Amino acid sequence: MPTINISPTVTLDLIAKANDQVSFPFVVLDDSSSPVNFSGMTNAKMTLKDNELLSEVISFSSTGTTYTIDISNRTLGALTVNCNSLAIPADEYFYDFQVGNTTNKITVMQGKFIVMSDITN
Repeated sequence: MPTINISPTVTLDLIAKANDQVSFPFVVLDDSSSPVNFSGMTNAKMTLKDNELLSEVISFSSTGTTYTIDISNRTLGALTVNCNSLAIPADEYFYDFQVGNTTNKITVMQGKFIVMSDITN
């Protein structure tokens, strides 16, 4: 499972195949390489856009049913972005990933979300 140090916010490009299952598990670490305890954070969201000015293409969330984020191990800094079928066109998108609660939010990572076409049909 990849680890991510979040000081400052990490820029990380993610790559997936259109219409494929997606699972990006990762652990968030602090500056001393200890897992970040997100126990006070009750939700997570990752939004994909063509650019930051346009409306969202899709959104993964801890309350989602199709595009989900598993936050069940958040006290250990472990989060997983999931979907059974990435149903968006092959293209290059931008994303940010945030965890939060009713009063605070933390941007954990951001970057490009690259969706590639299948080579084999």
